[in-house]
Amino acid sequence: MSTQHELCPECGHLGKAVGRRTVESLLRPEIRGSLQADDGFWFCRTPGCSIVYFRADSARSYTVDDLRVRVGQKQPGPPTPVCYCFGHTEEEIMDQVRDTGACAIAAEIAAKVRVGDCACETENPEGTCCLGNVRRAMKLATGDEGAPSIGAARSKAGRTGLWVQAGVLMTALLASACCWLPLALVGFGASAVGASAFFEEYRLPFALLTLGLLGVAFYLSYRPARGSTVAGVSGAPATAEDCCTVAGDSGPSRLQRWNRILLWPVTAGAIALLLFPDYVASLIGSAPTAMGREDAINLLVLPLSEGDELVERPADLAIELGNLKSVALSEVLPGGHGLRLELAEGDPLQAQADVLAVLQGQQVIANLVPAEWIRIPVTGMTCEACAVTIADAVWRVDGVGGVVVDADDGLLKVLAENEPFLLRAVADAVVATDYGIGPPETPRSDFSQDLSGLGCCTVDDLQ
Repeated sequence: MSTQHELCPECGHLGKAVGRRTVESLLRPEIRGSLQADDGFWFCRTPGCSIVYFRADSARSYTVDDLRVRVGQKQPGPPTPVCYCFGHTEEEIMDQVRDTGACAIAAEIAAKVRVGDCACETENPEGTCCLGNVRRAMKLATGDEGAPSIGAARSKAGRTGLWVQAGVLMTALLASACCWLPLALVGFGASAVGASAFFEEYRLPFALLTLGLLGVAFYLSYRPARGSTVAGVSGAPATAEDCCTVAGDSGPSRLQRWNRILLWPVTAGAIALLLFPDYVASLIGSAPTAMGREDAINLLVLPLSEGDELVERPADLAIELGNLKSVALSEVLPGGHGLRLELAEGDPLQAQADVLAVLQGQQVIANLVPAEWIRIPVTGMTCEACAVTIADAVWRVDGVGGVVVDADDGLLKVLAENEPFLLRAVADAVVATDYGIGPPETPRSDFSQDLSGLGCCTVDDLQ
């Protein structure tokens, strides 16, 4: 923070620190002997103020008359020096711009700086590189006063890089919205009608846009310096403080380093979002399915009420029924609300009798329902997340013993009793998740026809 001692004693404006070498080299020879301190000098840049150098702890100051050169900021009128090392003036720049429409003076100065001819410390009253003043004069001459400095250009590029990275994540979200958006909407109880189909149509364009923005982000974060030149020559205009710095040696700015740090997790996140429809099922867990042999004969053992003993110990009952020779497979339905039995080849009626005998011996009261795989076309599915959503909804329908959803083929397979009321319940469950359905394919198996006259069976029927 500046103090009052850094203020010019004549105009009261803030001064700029300069070294003794600068002051000593620019004072007229007959005045140099008055210098006593080694440092603590300040340069006043205020136009119209006669003081050029002053000290905070001394009443002694030096005016424009004490210097051996004209001070461009304080002594208006031609010639107005802007480059003290090589003798260029503001008027020279104006004439060159007027005659040619451009000015090559800055490039000429930069070329001389590269070979070490710069003597700004002893020739420029400010003690810094003249190229900043030259470029400001060029901007005034060409009317381009809004051109940024190197620091501003780097800052702008860094901010642009951050916005591009944000765009990468946004477009990646949109590219995978066909998958995650319906799940989110249904999860919050909102309607997802048409959302999946709409975003699926634009998935490829959004994915390509994501990859394009990702390439731009890498370019902005890792692009090399624009040649091994003096800063400001092949890039943005330089300021007085950085115009003599070689751009190739400056390295990335702080904001650019942050861009590089953030870019890698952004890249990982974008790739994860783009591939989200392919692995979402493994993340959220697919609903349990039961397929077995599609042509097999299946029986569903369903309890009469939630308080039945079957609900309390379905696993033990499944093991005992699985030991029957007439039963090829016995498994507990999701939630433990029943069993699915796949019968072995042979007499299905005898198999049914064997099962009922076990149920009677265990004092289990249940319905024994013949079931078959019913195919129902489903429209609107685009990925595994759709399949998971539909399967989860159908499993909640009482009387369903198996669910298989194929998102690629747009097909739902349900293992259930071939009854209209049950098929209607399944259809309602699918529609409730905002997907469409087609007419079901319900082939009646011979076993279903054989048992159609028996209806639902309980243990009491054998007593």
